[in-house]
Amino acid sequence: MYSVAELVDAIFNMTAYQPRSYSRKAVISNIFVRMRTFLHFLLILSLIRTSASAQQTILIDDFQDGDLVANNWANWRVRVSPENADGYVQVFQNDTSEGTRTVHARFTNGTGSYINSIIQLCFGDLSGMDMHRYSQLRFRAKGDSYPIEVRMESQPITDYSDFRYTTATLTSSWQQFTIDLDSLHPPAWTGTSLSETGAVILDSALRHAWSFDFAILADTGTVSDLWIDDVEWITNPNYIAPSVPILPSNLKQAALAANVDLGFAMGPNYIADSLYRSLIELNATSISPEWGLVMSEIRKYPDRFDFSLADATVKWAYDHGMKAKGENLVWYAADPDWLTKGNYTSAQADSILKEYLQTTLTYYKTKFPGTITHWSLVNEAIDPSTYTYRNTFWYQKLGASFIEKAFTYAHQADPDVKLYYNDFNAEGLNRKSDTIYAMVKRLKDKGVPIDGVGLQMHTGLKTFPGKASVLANINRLGALGLEVYITEIDVAINQDGANISTPRFPQQGQIYRQVLEACIESGHCRDYQVWGITDRYSWYEQYWHKLDWPLVTDFNYQPKDAWNQILSVMQSTYIPEVNINHVNLYPNPTQNLFTIVADVPVTTCSIYDLTGKSVIRAAKMDSAQTVDVSSLKSGVYFVAVSTNNSISYSKLVKE
Repeated sequence: MYSVAELVDAIFNMTAYQPRSYSRKAVISNIFVRMRTFLHFLLILSLIRTSASAQQTILIDDFQDGDLVANNWANWRVRVSPENADGYVQVFQNDTSEGTRTVHARFTNGTGSYINSIIQLCFGDLSGMDMHRYSQLRFRAKGDSYPIEVRMESQPITDYSDFRYTTATLTSSWQQFTIDLDSLHPPAWTGTSLSETGAVILDSALRHAWSFDFAILADTGTVSDLWIDDVEWITNPNYIAPSVPILPSNLKQAALAANVDLGFAMGPNYIADSLYRSLIELNATSISPEWGLVMSEIRKYPDRFDFSLADATVKWAYDHGMKAKGENLVWYAADPDWLTKGNYTSAQADSILKEYLQTTLTYYKTKFPGTITHWSLVNEAIDPSTYTYRNTFWYQKLGASFIEKAFTYAHQADPDVKLYYNDFNAEGLNRKSDTIYAMVKRLKDKGVPIDGVGLQMHTGLKTFPGKASVLANINRLGALGLEVYITEIDVAINQDGANISTPRFPQQGQIYRQVLEACIESGHCRDYQVWGITDRYSWYEQYWHKLDWPLVTDFNYQPKDAWNQILSVMQSTYIPEVNINHVNLYPNPTQNLFTIVADVPVTTCSIYDLTGKSVIRAAKMDSAQTVDVSSLKSGVYFVAVSTNNSISYSKLVKE
């Protein structure tokens, strides 16, 4: 290898006098050698420039100058959870151990079982900055021996992001932490946050960010300190991104064959993630817009409705031939402020309830016909501590009759859709499920149009009531003539705060299995919906800010034991041909048409290939109710026919 001095010398001597004793061929050869050397030199200069630009500073501060604005940070602020906790943050606080300025935060827990305390470093104006796909966050931290959490989470979610784990437990001595960040799109200045997880640092997507959050988890009644210094955000363009994972695609086929409606909550915030969308499309027979259809979203203001958040997800289901479940229309936790603080009379509250429910159900019945087949109409009306009705706005204004009124008004708007009551911690036999049983029995005895009960099934390794208890509860509800739905199942494995994941996946998988077995064995339950599909987007972190791995695929969308157990149960209950509601499919001899014969209205017909992909969806069939399959290649397909919001599955063989 040439030294820089040798290369410079060679360049300056390229045109030096050539002795006459050299042949013309030798002279030309020598010139080419020197030109090649010159090109090597240019390459080295290019590499030097690349190396010099490999780490460009986006934001940096050691807090010594006492000025955040000069370093393009907007401010520091603190927030704590639960609400009875307390905390404050001091910027430019002197660290007596080093004699330098730092950021210091102190948190005091209230009466909750844990504290999630966060200090946020907010950006100033990032517009016009040179952003890159790969970057790093570096900082020093110390404090009490609690886990520190940092996660970058972007909105909208990027197409693919890399998550890797780095242990990050605070000690009383300063430690250096580095987080690699990866995004398919360079970040831009719009305004979202970077939030938190448990005893690890998660490397996540970076696209739109406005703050870094540093969080600690502490025990009840403790005072916790967190010190942060030397925060640096730099580009890292030499980082090599991981390959895009191969997605599993075997659940939908098994669900169709087993006559199980396998659903997944599909958060509106995550629909921009193409891998997330593909994973659900390949494996779900239905979806839920998660919290997109609660009152605080669709009626934020008293004078208008806004369905835009949920519409993105429901339209996606409609376009892909899937059913959707509407979640939690009447839910105390999602009552908007204008409602609860409006000082309405009972008559006015009754009118608001009727208008709200009938407008919503009519809108979706009309805009996406046959798509939303079930509504979780009334959610969590029973107080888990008193086992009586919650003292909510609707109960205060209308008494217990608000539940009866809700089902009546909704049924008037859409007589064909399924309506059910939904609740948590009432999956097995216990005092709360006894209360719910008595309540829905009274409703049935009065002729209220309630179709079923939803068991949320937010459970865990330490709280699962057991298969026998769940089965007994489903059976007694079914004996009332009610259908039962597993509406929001996830299984927490970090309830003891041990931050252990993989070794507990088999136990988690067994709970997913036992719940599905109880559902199928009862004969009253064929709807099984998981509250998400990947640990990457878990409501435990989004809502509770708690580290857990509760869902059926990992951060790279790969199947866990839970996935395989669900698949195993459905494969063991394989039903070659199922006819529900007197629906029969008669193939036409031409092999390009088949006819649906039913004594009830047919709303949709969807055809799936053996990978679970929807290949044909006929939402509006002609008067003869024939479906054209000329576009299909030869092979075996599954046909799903929706009638009166029940569904029939059958095979279709095209030769």
